[in-house]
Amino acid sequence: TAAITDTNGNKWTITSGGQVAVNGTTDRTTSSVIELAYVNGKVWQENASDLWWGKTSRTAAWSPNAGTATSPLPVTPTPTPTPTPTPTPTPTPTPSANDTVVQAGSNAAITDASGNKWTLTAGGQVAVNGTTDKTTANVIELAYVNGKVWQENASDLWWGKTSPTAAWSPNAGSATSPLPAATTPTPTPTPTPPPPTSGTRDPSQIPFASNSIFNLPLGTGAQWISNAQLSSANVYVNTTISGWNENIYTSSASDPLVTITDTGAVDGTPQTFHVHIPVGAVPASGTDNTFSVDDTSTHTWYSFGAFQWTGTNTATVSTGSGESDYGSGLAVASSNWDEGVGTLRESDLQAGSINHMLRMELPTDMLMSYTNSVNQLAPYAWPQTQEDGFAINGNGGPPYTGTIPYGVTIGIPDTAIEPADVAANAGANMLWHALQNHGAMVRDSGGSGDTVIFQADQTVNGNDPLILGMNQFGAEIMAQTKILGNQGPNSVNGGGTPVVPLDPAPSDVPASVTTPTPAALTTNGTVLLAGANAAINDASGNTWTITSSGQVAINGVTDNSTSGVTELAYVNGEVWQENASNLWWGKTSPGGSWSPINGTSASPLPGTGSITQSQTGTTVSVSQVTVDLPASSKMLFVSGTGDTVNVSGGGQSVTDTGSGNTYVIPAAGHGADTFGSDVLKAGDTLDLRTALAATNWNGAASTLASYLSVTNSGQAAVLSIAPTAGGAGVAIATLNGASGTTLSGLLAHALT
Repeated sequence: TAAITDTNGNKWTITSGGQVAVNGTTDRTTSSVIELAYVNGKVWQENASDLWWGKTSRTAAWSPNAGTATSPLPVTPTPTPTPTPTPTPTPTPTPSANDTVVQAGSNAAITDASGNKWTLTAGGQVAVNGTTDKTTANVIELAYVNGKVWQENASDLWWGKTSPTAAWSPNAGSATSPLPAATTPTPTPTPTPPPPTSGTRDPSQIPFASNSIFNLPLGTGAQWISNAQLSSANVYVNTTISGWNENIYTSSASDPLVTITDTGAVDGTPQTFHVHIPVGAVPASGTDNTFSVDDTSTHTWYSFGAFQWTGTNTATVSTGSGESDYGSGLAVASSNWDEGVGTLRESDLQAGSINHMLRMELPTDMLMSYTNSVNQLAPYAWPQTQEDGFAINGNGGPPYTGTIPYGVTIGIPDTAIEPADVAANAGANMLWHALQNHGAMVRDSGGSGDTVIFQADQTVNGNDPLILGMNQFGAEIMAQTKILGNQGPNSVNGGGTPVVPLDPAPSDVPASVTTPTPAALTTNGTVLLAGANAAINDASGNTWTITSSGQVAINGVTDNSTSGVTELAYVNGEVWQENASNLWWGKTSPGGSWSPINGTSASPLPGTGSITQSQTGTTVSVSQVTVDLPASSKMLFVSGTGDTVNVSGGGQSVTDTGSGNTYVIPAAGHGADTFGSDVLKAGDTLDLRTALAATNWNGAASTLASYLSVTNSGQAAVLSIAPTAGGAGVAIATLNGASGTTLSGLLAHALT
């Protein structure tokens, strides 16, 4: 039976009784329907009286009320008869591209130069032109390299051959992959996302800022790790049918105010919450008794575990957290205790798309502990810092025995092609795009065998065709999933450019909040020197500075346990302070303790070298760092490579004996920075974006020469900038030894 699939994945059909059905549900306002049509994004029905009605979504009303005799279909002219063409010879089969890979669970095939098709059976064997090669077993991957087909088994051994009748070789297999070695890309910093559409998203359904890890789309910088258990898994969506769904509510100031006592039995932090909760709200069934509520009176997303009512307006819990519903979602214990974030909501199904990260639950058969501590996860399991305790000693459940580290993010690479049967099913299509656009995070353990579980809220019907489609096609979808190997504070969701546009901002963001939390993340390896008018912004949006008295300040509050601080550094998600005795202490959050207790003389910065300040200036001999200089440092000596130096004070003298460094030039009016040599020949770059931002330049390359100019003075080239097009220029940089440099030559070494 044919169907029309609209842009939201809904399937429209005609029943045997002549009525329209959407996703299998009959629309009883229709009758005597003889035809459906899909024209310009609108579904039309025609009845036996040749009248038409149309609508754009399944919940809209059919219009016009009385129908129309005018067909929405375009008039098709009678075509001129086409002459019968000369039969085209059967084309020569096109072999697969070199280095093509087919993984277990995929329906794809490798076509060799002779036209033979090589596939993998559901039983893990190679099949050639549909015939199983019974000499193969436990095959997890096929590869086509330089005209030869290779198979890899579960023991990571490879065998190859050039034709169906040849023997696989070498006899014992090879541990060396025939595929070319992948060059590990330099991690791509997560860019400042483009401004989202303002204030239209309901935070009670999808909480937190648009650039929160739970809402930020996956990025083009994602680095993926294959995992055989993951790609051979089935899918089940937990609803009220299983009894292990998530119960999530929305409350207002008119609802009863409930006092919730957190015993700290699990989260280790005894505390009290005062939350508005609707009458009749109950925790989810099962032993976890999870309970989440968005209190719109305080714009706070609360989440609890082991929730138990102890009175009309009192309750106890063993874990609890409260996050601003337009914040990062990471302010409390790195989100460890948030039981609701990422839940599949009924509102997602109504919208026809899942525009947020999903929460996943994996069986202990599939999970693994990355270390011998439940508090030390895999480095790419960020931001979580706590397993559920089963990894080492069971702690009420079986230990982990699988291969997937707890807490990791999984997704479908943006290069993967959606299978046709998945795309044709509305529910399966929703899940595919959710995993390809936003991914899912392992937040809990449960179940058994090889089935991954997605959590739905209490209003989702487990028999909804969309949910059934996710379950039915789950294995085919999971066959394309991988583990995100570079999840972290410096490459959130993989870094790079988001693969889809950001969600709109939450509708309750106050007017005073102009930038969603967290603030723009500071680049890894950034160094902030005492006296610099700059700050380090960590992954949770906290701002770290050095006060005029040499103490660390966090979000403007002085940390009185610090003194004599000469620099701050941000390295691998940790903030470090160095004092005047050249000792370092670090911590990952404002509430943590500086460690080690006695400090360390070993710099946390990458590579060797140092950054020192004296009365004569600042010396940077370390490489691959970002340095914010104080305005008082008028002489700068750089011998490192790949450094980024913010000469924000202007009027500084720079001696560069390194190479490949970037200098951020300030706006005009601070004096010209003077370089002792032609740094452009050393591969250095001038970052002019700050200077240009202080002008009215519109960003068009064609008008850049109206604002920037290069003149020669003796053996030096002088770069000037005008605040308006064609206006008088002000010198901002002098490059000694660079006479003869043109504007186009300089721009080839500049960021604009």
